[in-house]
Amino acid sequence: MTAVQRSNRQPPQPRKGWIYKIDPKQLVLECSKGHFYKYDISGSSTVSCAEPNCSEKINPSRIERGLHPYIFWSVSNIDIFPIAYAIPLTSKDTFAPLPSTYPIRANQNTGLSCLSYALVNQFVTIDIECFKDTNNHWIKRLGGISKDLINVLEERLKRCLDIANNSVNDWFIEDSDPELISKLIISKFNQSQRTQIIEGLIDSLD
Repeated sequence: MTAVQRSNRQPPQPRKGWIYKIDPKQLVLECSKGHFYKYDISGSSTVSCAEPNCSEKINPSRIERGLHPYIFWSVSNIDIFPIAYAIPLTSKDTFAPLPSTYPIRANQNTGLSCLSYALVNQFVTIDIECFKDTNNHWIKRLGGISKDLINVLEERLKRCLDIANNSVNDWFIEDSDPELISKLIISKFNQSQRTQIIEGLIDSLD
């Protein structure tokens, strides 16, 4: 096979653990009543459920907009269209000490340009078309993670889903950094609110 022929080969279908840089504008979201539909979240803070006679609102604000690396996880079919499950990666170390994240090194295998963190708790359902180009071909992957790392993320994913299902599991509390949690919570309030919270805590100690 010549070099020209090799260059014309199309990228293969995504596999579990492969890393892609995509812009997940098209997500498959579920409202609180269990309706699954595709939504275009570009520029939207909330979307209305597409199910007729359903008035539920869905908030996709936790999904980072723009091009970001994602770890492809699996594919499933909802009604008549396929969706991809993926784990987003971020270079921000804000949530690094939390047990629901995991560091992914930048090297030749992963294809990442800097140390990144897998946000397992932000496991998302994405329209499979986001992994294709305008010619309906699979896009080229950045790289991938090892089987051992896949197993680590799979275990953390199971624990996160366990929490989401309201089961009794205190792993998150036991494995988290209390100081970090406090900083994350306090950062959500303005200065006046912070002062009130701190004063309230001081009063409770008297």
